Amino acid sequence: MKSIFWVLLGSIVTYKNDQKLLEIIDGQQRITTLTLLFRAFYEHFMSILKMRAKMLSKVI
Repeated sequence: MKSIFWVLLGSIVTYKNDQKLLEIIDGQQRITTLTLLFRAFYEHFMSILKMRAKMLSKVI
């Protein structure tokens, strides 16, 4: 049987200010957490790509 994994992040509340820019009213911590998570994924996968490129250059 296949497992299903659900994650609820909650809402992010914004407000359009007088300069027509969105300001975050609620959800700053969720955005920061997701940004750090995506950055960690990026660093991890880039290190794998660099390692594979290094191994491939030794073969060629």
